[in-house]
Amino acid sequence: MNVELMAAKAYAAREVENVMNRYEFMMSHDQFEYVYENLFALDRPDVFFEVPFGRWIGKESLRRVVVGYHGSLCLDSEGNPRPGVLFFNANCQPIIEVADDLKTAKGLWVCPGYSAKDLPDGGFKCGEGTAVRACDFIYDEKDGKWKMWHYAVSGLTSHPYGTPFTEFMGDNQSAAVRTFPEGTEADEEPHYFWQYRKDRAVNYYPYIPEPYKTWEDTFSY
Repeated sequence: MNVELMAAKAYAAREVENVMNRYEFMMSHDQFEYVYENLFALDRPDVFFEVPFGRWIGKESLRRVVVGYHGSLCLDSEGNPRPGVLFFNANCQPIIEVADDLKTAKGLWVCPGYSAKDLPDGGFKCGEGTAVRACDFIYDEKDGKWKMWHYAVSGLTSHPYGTPFTEFMGDNQSAAVRTFPEGTEADEEPHYFWQYRKDRAVNYYPYIPEPYKTWEDTFSY
């Protein structure tokens, strides 16, 4: 038993968890530029951001979704938060595995949350649900920080506030129901889309992280 390696991996796992918690806190507070500039491995050509309505790949595409798309949901034309708009998710039940070489890590979180957003007709729409966040992390030796590398969110439940998820038969997280402002469209369809409906077999989430030695010994999200 290598006690020094165990301690280093435990410390790295805590740092990785802080990255994901920092991501959620800053996204929920409309700090999209901070998230884009500080939390993603932008020097990796295969860095990606996936949610149930699309996948964005590469540095410039990540700006389109993190700053552009999310900004369009939450900010006014002057870049200020719009009154009443809220997106919030909690990061729960983390499963984190750090490679033995301390260069990469993998994490999985269950994330309940809720939202409130204004509509083009002047009304408001409230929603709630649960998703799963999966992420490959990589240690940026230049910055001395862990960064998000392959980030994928898959659904569990998503439904209007006050409607039981067992009674909602829509796909309100799918690409088909999204309106993308010009210049924020996804590069690909999502790889992990799923949302509970009574007519579907349950598909909970992507693979659970398992202990591994180097990146070559594991899978990629």
